Amino acid sequence: MQFRISALPLIPDVDRVEAAITEIDPAALVDYDAVLASLRLSTSLEPADIAQALAGAGVPVAASQVQRQPSECCGGCGG
Repeated sequence: MQFRISALPLIPDVDRVEAAITEIDPAALVDYDAVLASLRLSTSLEPADIAQALAGAGVPVAASQVQRQPSECCGGCGG
């Protein structure tokens, strides 16, 4: 699942966020969109788990800020 977290209280340390998320979901992907000032995540975690991991990484957000994004999967690869 893909998620976007906007309205962050600070610019996150992406390496620290990635470490916190991948500790729980090793297959997760994390990046920061500087244009939109938001974190983007691809993970199997639920919003509450993401918010908890982000808080542990020094980025306090509410689970309601973790917005699930529509799937971009076309099904072509079978994944």
